[in-house]
Amino acid sequence: MLRLGEENVRDEIANLIAIDETLTKLAPDAVSDTDIRVACFGVVALTDLAEEQSSTVFKAALTAIRQAELRLALAA
Repeated sequence: MLRLGEENVRDEIANLIAIDETLTKLAPDAVSDTDIRVACFGVVALTDLAEEQSSTVFKAALTAIRQAELRLALAA
């Protein structure tokens, strides 16, 4: 379910820098592939995937309930 693609992180860096001028004075290409890889490993090490899975299951359950309510309301 979860894949942390380094190319996605690079794209997000460019987006963040473009959106928020106060974030950094660095240009997106100043962030190296090594910087991104180290950051990805660090974030993964600190992420509780069991908690993330539980949160995703909860959100999916709520969404399924809302979908069923909408479907039944449209059928009535």
